[in-house]
Amino acid sequence: MRTFQGLRQILAQVRDNKYSMPAEVDLENLVEDMLHFLGDTDPELRDDLICSTFYTWTEDGTLTTSLMHKILNTCISEKYLFLGIGEKDTDTVFTRAFSSLYIGLALCRHDEDPYLSDAEVQNVKQALLNYVKQEKDFRGYVTDKGWAHALAHVSDALNDLVFCDCLLREDLLDVLNAVKAIVLDAPIVYQAGEDDRVAVVFESICERDILSPQDILNWLRTFDYPYDRTAGAYPQVFYSHVNRRHFLRCIYFMLLALDGFEAVAAYIKEMLKRIESSNDDSEE
Repeated sequence: MRTFQGLRQILAQVRDNKYSMPAEVDLENLVEDMLHFLGDTDPELRDDLICSTFYTWTEDGTLTTSLMHKILNTCISEKYLFLGIGEKDTDTVFTRAFSSLYIGLALCRHDEDPYLSDAEVQNVKQALLNYVKQEKDFRGYVTDKGWAHALAHVSDALNDLVFCDCLLREDLLDVLNAVKAIVLDAPIVYQAGEDDRVAVVFESICERDILSPQDILNWLRTFDYPYDRTAGAYPQVFYSHVNRRHFLRCIYFMLLALDGFEAVAAYIKEMLKRIESSNDDSEE
């Protein structure tokens, strides 16, 4: 196992050599070291070196399907995606957040070159849905440590998931319910683009053309209720209200560009009018 400094040195060499592997370095051992440090709090190692290298090697085929399997199975494990799950404001969030990022990367590779069984895809789906239910650290940027962005990263992974051919109608409805949880259950108003990232998941589900516009309308009706500050703990109910409004605005403009969803876009437009009319301006 390489040390922190040893891994930084070799990955800097790889980067400076246009991501070509040095002849004397064993790729599988290096991947193991990268996985070990994937949630490190040093943003240069975590983002600029490990993350950029994984993405480049996935795209250029340096990582074999065997290694992609290894990365995926490691990242969905209890010691990675669920490390410290339920904690708030601790450094374990970086391991969880970057695990979900690489899960998405593995799914993206599968979309281009299928190497996972249907059962494996279903296992990944269940892990991501369980993770969404349990994540309690909603920070975006952390001073001196860089981006945690756990909810944005898992949204990216869910977006890659929905393109897996084996997912059927009920699977996509499950993902939509995870989208709803991300939008409504945060104890903050999202400020770091999370609403845009999760809206892309919704857009991709529509583009799959498996769920009908009526399916989408039925799901959207669960968002259609007036803002009532007495409906739950305050200010949580207000944060949910704001995040809901931002999300609906995002998907409204996405739907305008999709054929066949005109009625859905019109419904969202009317829903937003109702939501706006229920606002208590004195609270904002």
